[in-house]
Amino acid sequence: MAEQMRVNQFSRVGRRRAWMLALLLPALTACTSGDTSNGGGSSEGGGSSPGLYDYWLNATQLRTQVRDDFSSSFASNVGRYSHFSHVWLFTPNTNSSGGMAQDSANSTLLYINSNHFYRLASYGSSLLQPVQVSSEGTADGICSWHGPQRQTPDNLRAVFKYRLPGSDRSCYSADDVFREIRLDMGSSDVPQTISLDRFRADEIYAANGDLAGYLVAAAAGGIYWYDASFANPRQIAAASGVSDANAGFIALANSPDGRYRLLQLQGSGVFVLDIQTQTMNKVAENSNIDSLGYYAGNFYLAQSINGAAKSALRVPVDGSLVGQAFLTGLDQVPGIAGEYLVYQKNNASGTDIYSLNLGLDGASARLIKRLDAQEQVSLAGGRLYYTVRTLSGGIVSSVQALSLLPDGSDEFAFSNGIWVGRDYRNGEQPNYPLLASDHMYLAQDVKFSGNGVWSGGRLSWVHAATGRLGGNIGALPANVYAYRFASSDSFNTVLGLGYSADAKTTYYLRANRLLGKVASIDQSPTDNNYRWKGDWSVAP
Repeated sequence: MAEQMRVNQFSRVGRRRAWMLALLLPALTACTSGDTSNGGGSSEGGGSSPGLYDYWLNATQLRTQVRDDFSSSFASNVGRYSHFSHVWLFTPNTNSSGGMAQDSANSTLLYINSNHFYRLASYGSSLLQPVQVSSEGTADGICSWHGPQRQTPDNLRAVFKYRLPGSDRSCYSADDVFREIRLDMGSSDVPQTISLDRFRADEIYAANGDLAGYLVAAAAGGIYWYDASFANPRQIAAASGVSDANAGFIALANSPDGRYRLLQLQGSGVFVLDIQTQTMNKVAENSNIDSLGYYAGNFYLAQSINGAAKSALRVPVDGSLVGQAFLTGLDQVPGIAGEYLVYQKNNASGTDIYSLNLGLDGASARLIKRLDAQEQVSLAGGRLYYTVRTLSGGIVSSVQALSLLPDGSDEFAFSNGIWVGRDYRNGEQPNYPLLASDHMYLAQDVKFSGNGVWSGGRLSWVHAATGRLGGNIGALPANVYAYRFASSDSFNTVLGLGYSADAKTTYYLRANRLLGKVASIDQSPTDNNYRWKGDWSVAP
């Protein structure tokens, strides 16, 4: 099932449509050494100091370096790639409640190399090597794929479904071929030929990790449930037919016990699926939807129809009622912090920040902060984080990085500072789909260009739950502009990207809290696909 995550710095990734629609991305090529992987964990081989390997793309190379190795700036080439990214990153989801867990040390890349699929593990005692997955020999020619569920109980059980042209060698014609591979396949394992319905199917796992069955949005219309053997289909909800590209369900939220799943099907609406009874109820019309999470028996959504102002919807966890709008006319909805729903409205000159205590029946929203400019608010550690810029003659003259609690108390400010990142907890996520963040990243004494873009400065880290300084890390190179850090927190290191003044070069950055070091380890042409690939919270 297509995952719904908040992964970008200070912005909510409302839906994964862009990723799911990326159907014709060119291929990646790499070397084809023997199997040194255990299928998603560490590699076999020599060496006494296992490490987490990060992966990124640079020009025609797939490159790697151990995350916590700051003693050397040397990066290794894993292999070449010929085009942009046929790259999919999988990580085990071991949360028994049906929520979310991330495990950077056991993630696995799947990608295409010269007509073959390869997997590449993320953790090992020596430089990891790609392993061919299945005997598929025409992978360069795939027409499209069904967005895979990339958080599964076990990477070995993960599957990838793709579409190939048939004998007429033309994509999207009547004789197209649909196939499925598992990540644990070896080079001699033959891909399984599957039906169109199975190609469009999303695997549904129960809270205990077992495969419960499949959801299929049928091309002719209707949503169907298939059992774990992909048999005995029965229609469980009405829906219009959708294209293959939009046939994947976007996971918006889970109930704490994993029984109920809030799902969006592009073109059809938002539904609650009951895993126990395999029934489904429609709770909202299709629109621009952002998931705000779960609280006290309800799912919460921010909905914008036809680009209008947002409304906040409350949906009973069992889907017994359609979503009801209880707040309207909202400009931004950062999300839920503890028992508080936080939202923003633009005033005549700036932004008003409100919070509503969801735990108090009949409570009214409170204005907790008025800003003189339109700023974006982010939530982390139960606090609100935002940067305030003061302009003089159109140029930034001063800046402050602030945070406060959602009840409006305990405001704390860093003068001449801006928030430039966060890390995400590597492990259980208590409020899926919101990723827990334990540390914020602060830059001070940065320099601003005439168009308001910052560079240089000193990087520090802050305890997300208190907003107070935790420690200094180091100085950023003066030539790195508009940098942001956002990745899982593994070995005290967070990953980031920065850019050159002319925006033609991307810099790959790392910062380590424990070592107090920040480094630029590589650079590449600027493009949306030149970015980290080995950490799912920052991978495309």
